[in-house]
Amino acid sequence: MSLYRTDARSDAVSNETLREMILERLRGDDQIETNRIDVRVKDGTVTLTGSANGRWASMRAEDIVSRMQGVHTVTNELRTDCEPRTPDNHVAQGGTDAPSEVRS
Repeated sequence: MSLYRTDARSDAVSNETLREMILERLRGDDQIETNRIDVRVKDGTVTLTGSANGRWASMRAEDIVSRMQGVHTVTNELRTDCEPRTPDNHVAQGGTDAPSEVRS
């Protein structure tokens, strides 16, 4: 977990407005899968939870959020997916890419 704080104070926006602004900004980054990230906001304190598609994406999400106006603190609780998804892993986990049985 990492924590970012700033002493800069800016015009206050509602928690929900700030949350929507954050989600919009994160959606604009093609390296971050926002459907797996939950954003909570309370009085300028932002908590990121859920999972990110790698450590880099987690750090990038935190950096993007920390630079936004109205954000005073960012708590990054994102889990990172470390295991690459290969065809073999996908099949082993019950995926449907396995070759079908051939009958004669």
